[in-house]
Amino acid sequence: MRNRIYLKTESSAVFTINLLRINDIKIYSVRNRDGICFFSINEKDYAKFMKVFDCHGKTFEIVKGEDRIDKKKKILQRVGVFAGILVLIAVGILLSEIVTDISVSGNRLLNEEEIIDVITNGEKLPLFKSKLNLRETEGRLIQMEGLSAASLEIKGNSLSVRVLEELEKPFVIDYSQKENVVSRYDAIITSIVAFTGTPLCSAGDTVKKGEVLIDSTEAAENGEKRDIRATGSVYGRVWVTKSYVFTNEVIRSIRTGRSKTYIVGKYAKERLTVPFENYETEETNEYGKGMFKRITCYETEETREKFDYNGMKETIIKEKTEALEKELPEKAIKVRTWFSEKTVDKTTELVIYYEIITDLTE
Repeated sequence: MRNRIYLKTESSAVFTINLLRINDIKIYSVRNRDGICFFSINEKDYAKFMKVFDCHGKTFEIVKGEDRIDKKKKILQRVGVFAGILVLIAVGILLSEIVTDISVSGNRLLNEEEIIDVITNGEKLPLFKSKLNLRETEGRLIQMEGLSAASLEIKGNSLSVRVLEELEKPFVIDYSQKENVVSRYDAIITSIVAFTGTPLCSAGDTVKKGEVLIDSTEAAENGEKRDIRATGSVYGRVWVTKSYVFTNEVIRSIRTGRSKTYIVGKYAKERLTVPFENYETEETNEYGKGMFKRITCYETEETREKFDYNGMKETIIKEKTEALEKELPEKAIKVRTWFSEKTVDKTTELVIYYEIITDLTE
């Protein structure tokens, strides 16, 4: 028979017949020879037959019909490969029709995420290219306050956006507007020059933060006072301080070893539902053509450790002094720095001082 598979197995004919029939597999041409059972089954039952024999730990050999099985396997393999190729083609076509990343250039004042929200109308990536009307989107961008022009271009799966921001309006002083010059610090005046208005202090005077330095009135040619916007240059000696308190114990956060990783969209704004009460977050490099980012949350717990202030004193004072120096006004003249310590029981208070000369009006 053309659709039969001929097999042999080391088993009795009775056992083989009963095993196959109880599993609804038709068996034909059964014969025994020297303890070997020869038989045949329908080709369509071959897969079921192999499963039954495997479950019972029985072995077999194909006597005739193996070429048809191999041919059928090859056909199925070819069909699978062809189907896989079709799937890849379909995925390729789909990917070629979507935008997975948006890059913005030319923006200095405007936030990139605000620009992207206008482009996508608040939708999340990826977006079908058919949804992006470039001319219409350019029009929406130009309507944003601060943008004067925009151009969009799709390159592969990326949307490239170039914007031109409006020029900043020049700062124009309205001298007719009444406004005093006041001090930003507690200071001792070192120099004062009034361009407009009337100075109320002189070099060597002590002033408080918020005190008027140059009054917004001045005498006209007829002797009468008139309101005006006060302007001038006022420098003073300022003392900047920062205090720190140290105890003999510190609380540190250490990782417990438990973590949770999330894969989220590049512009996802929803908050993560983290199963830890205390945790640290690390964001790794983006992947998937910029569509996604990996965020890992590490569980932490607080632990108390001994802290030796005296043993680390020099390092601490150096670090805190450098940190305070970074907070000083950019153009300030640094005169000197020093520190003081006060120890009460198990607590030490460290105060860092910096004396500078700076513009009191900026």
